[in-house]
Amino acid sequence: MGFFLPIMRYTRLSKDQFEALHLEFARFLAAQSIDAKQWQELKTNQPESVALFLDRFSDLVWEDILTKVQYLEQWSAHQHISIKRTDTQLESIIVKSNYTLPIDQSDGWQWVLENIHSDEVVIYRGTKQLGDDPKRELFKLIEQGAEISDGSHYKVLHNLFKTQE
Repeated sequence: MGFFLPIMRYTRLSKDQFEALHLEFARFLAAQSIDAKQWQELKTNQPESVALFLDRFSDLVWEDILTKVQYLEQWSAHQHISIKRTDTQLESIIVKSNYTLPIDQSDGWQWVLENIHSDEVVIYRGTKQLGDDPKRELFKLIEQGAEISDGSHYKVLHNLFKTQE
């Protein structure tokens, strides 16, 4: 009779991320009744157990982060995607520009905002219903390059549309 290892839902945190969360990780280990001495013994004698603890902690951190995500955005030189999460869907605003200044720099973004009605700026809006696993959907977007944001760019773009409606 064997046992199976739980599969990670997300990805393991990087070394830098673990270091930034070292106090939280220590609390996590303490909750598992593992003190510093026991942790060192595990690292020496049971690397597979260490991997499981790292994976479990990583999933807990991602679960917490993804629960709180309200806005995502993704930038490239000629495209900006702003996404707002609601309870049931993702609302997106996509801005594309052929202007010479890259819009992922402040001067280029400012030009886009000032020339939003120019033929060199194209804006798309869309919605996507969230499925049964919204956190997993958000994580996939992050894996594809989206970053968690405060929503300031989304709000500016959304307000531009509200004033025109």
